Amino acid sequence: MGVVTLGAALLLGCGQGSAPEADVGANAGRSGALDLAVETDIVEQDAAERVSSDAGIGGRASPEVEDPRALYELEHWRHAWHVAVRDHLRAHAAAGDGRAQLALAVLPLESTRKPTDPTMLALHEKKRKADRAEAFARALEMMPDDPLANWLAAAECDPVDPSCDRQAWDARLQALEPDNAAVWLSELQRAQAAGDDAAVDAALERMAQASFQDAHVTDLSRMLADQLAAVASPVPSPQVAAAAGEQMGLGRPATADEMKLVEVNATWAAFALPAFQGLTRACRPPLPPARTGLCQGAASRVASGDTLIERLIGLVTQVRLSAGSAGGAVWRESLRQHYWQHEALSRQFQQGVPVGYTERMLQQGEMAAIQWLLEQRGQSQSPPGWLPSNPRQRALVITGRDPHGDENAPVPPPPP
Repeated sequence: MGVVTLGAALLLGCGQGSAPEADVGANAGRSGALDLAVETDIVEQDAAERVSSDAGIGGRASPEVEDPRALYELEHWRHAWHVAVRDHLRAHAAAGDGRAQLALAVLPLESTRKPTDPTMLALHEKKRKADRAEAFARALEMMPDDPLANWLAAAECDPVDPSCDRQAWDARLQALEPDNAAVWLSELQRAQAAGDDAAVDAALERMAQASFQDAHVTDLSRMLADQLAAVASPVPSPQVAAAAGEQMGLGRPATADEMKLVEVNATWAAFALPAFQGLTRACRPPLPPARTGLCQGAASRVASGDTLIERLIGLVTQVRLSAGSAGGAVWRESLRQHYWQHEALSRQFQQGVPVGYTERMLQQGEMAAIQWLLEQRGQSQSPPGWLPSNPRQRALVITGRDPHGDENAPVPPPPP
């Protein structure tokens, strides 16, 4: 199953790079952040709308800390914090707290650096994988019907590993949340890949009839933030806070809360969303009327997700499907506002990450945090007549259709 990680890419949105179209592998690592920013057939360079912890929480390049003493003290603080978190979670998990056990399974809390010797590194990674699998198994024993625990455990399933049946996991997720459009995306992708039009329509219908879209991104970050909120942390010195802010790309010293949430933000940024290729390929116009209606319903559910990339994919799909129709103007205006929000957000982060944004994003969701921030700065709505500078984006907003040829092809002028 192809995936997009949440951490790929405000780097591109800030003009720090570009990426070609690419199919994204299921367990692709964070090192391919620029490639991970691109979802096949629809997002293209637009998918660079991510807030990346690897690039700094606000998408700024993460510099090396220049002061060796400050870096040493920061590493010492992090070690003490990891020990405190592990002790807290283990105690609560032993007492029967399934969410504490789930947090142990997903948080990056290794106490030692990875070995550099290839043989020892392979053994280290093998043990880490086994420990993680055992932690997930314990969490599922404690919470067998918990949607988040099952979603995260399913995400661990490598589709190229014969010992893991990804299709069985997908069936499990569908049984737990049949009204969640997100659980049918894998079914749609399989049907599209197999060329089974009847199965494609059936999956689209399940998505269109679903009552919500939830990839459990905010459920995960909120759960982890809540678990860590009860852990007493060492008090960081001003030098440590400054070093952390520099390393995180904040443009200022980190607050104590932000330092406590680094691992949560890293886990959020590495979170794998379900694949959208099945939707984008099955719903590319022109389509017969019946398929068009199913695609519009499915795209509406995806657009209601709480991440920028879900909003983008749902809106662009709707704009393409409604080009030339009476309702197309509404979707084009929604897409115009979406592009404005991304551009305004990029400008805010170039100045540094506002205090409180990260905590709000992890607790309330990415879209809610963005709306809050832009409302605080008086930029939640675009100026009248504003259009994105990207020619492809402008063409979609004005006509509902992609420009002919490449990104630099001529596009129609703005309407009078």
